[in-house]
Amino acid sequence: MPGAAQAALRKRAVRVVLDGMTQAEAARVFGVHPNAVNRWIKRYREGGWDGLSERRRGRRAGEQPAVAEPQQQEVIALVRESTPDQLGLPGFLWTCDACVPQMIGVPGTHRG
Repeated sequence: MPGAAQAALRKRAVRVVLDGMTQAEAARVFGVHPNAVNRWIKRYREGGWDGLSERRRGRRAGEQPAVAEPQQQEVIALVRESTPDQLGLPGFLWTCDACVPQMIGVPGTHRG
């Protein structure tokens, strides 16, 4: 869902809570977890309607990557050339949990 649509959803959910609906009911109506509605109410209380607007996600511009370039290339090669089970990892699909040990060289994991 695009960021603008997410912001609109947050604002609609908060509006119905402010109008008297419980947070649990709002969560059901809007198809989100009750904890999400709780977080949105908190953001509204701290920042008003602007507090529910889109926010930038991910790393800030200029911030160092979480993984150095050589490690990124190694993981890309592993994902392209093998499956997790070929490397002794659980599962058949690549996930972040499967890639992280490869990136940081956790003892006991296979590095191809």
